[in-house]
Amino acid sequence: MNRIDLVTLLVEEYDEALAFYVDLLGFTVREDTRVDEHKRWVVVDPPETGGTGLLLARAANPAQRSRVGDQTGGRVGFFLRTSDFAAEHARLTAVGVHFEEVPRQEPYGTVAVFRDLYGNRWDLIQPRAARPAPTELLARYHRAMLDRDADALAELYAVDGVHEFPFTFPGLPGRFTGREEIRAGYHALWDGSPARPEEIRDVVVHESADPQVLTVEQTVTGTVAPEGRPFRFPGLLVLRARDGRLVHVRDYMDGLGVAHGMGRLDAVAAALREDASGEPGGDAGRGIRR
Repeated sequence: MNRIDLVTLLVEEYDEALAFYVDLLGFTVREDTRVDEHKRWVVVDPPETGGTGLLLARAANPAQRSRVGDQTGGRVGFFLRTSDFAAEHARLTAVGVHFEEVPRQEPYGTVAVFRDLYGNRWDLIQPRAARPAPTELLARYHRAMLDRDADALAELYAVDGVHEFPFTFPGLPGRFTGREEIRAGYHALWDGSPARPEEIRDVVVHESADPQVLTVEQTVTGTVAPEGRPFRFPGLLVLRARDGRLVHVRDYMDGLGVAHGMGRLDAVAAALREDASGEPGGDAGRGIRR
């Protein structure tokens, strides 16, 4: 396997360069070997990276000296990646590293340009975390469902995300609108439910022309407490994602099958009859979509 081991950085003097890169930036000295009376082989790199090192090469002639501090014609030539931008930016600022701009947010991450002691331009950058693909969101969605974790489920949604129940039944709303309503709604549904999902099986994922949309066939199985009566609820999901979050989920669950599995079929049937006749008590069926 090949990799880039070293990149040369022209410097005026070895020791002043080491003072900046080691004492201020926090790099470690990988090697400092005297080659002859005038030349040393000095390599530094960020600690614990095992990656590309920086060869600090003292300029040896007028042509090289003219390029010290300007090896890339004014462009940012070096990129220092960090896992904690705020902490590293604060640390470097405190020890006197000169940033030529305030931190900014870019599609690829958080970044600010600083200059070394010679004027070379560097990016301090924390890459943006990779956004989960729709299939990864589906896996997390299933995990939250099995754990009955309303908070984990809600965090998968955009702030204005929607969870819709096209095939609803009495006692279940037609939709939850917004992340916080999804959170509260599922807390209410799960906190008082005796259903204990144990497995999501027979999962078939259908991709669409839009890579952010999935249609999912699935069957949820489990038991109803306290007697441990088994249930099996087939269903269909249509998930739409954007920027790594769910923005719309249509949850086509078998409402009557759920009612039967929960031992509530008679109560649901009575509520439907009352709603259809307009008699008192019909409010129980308001969740039905026509």
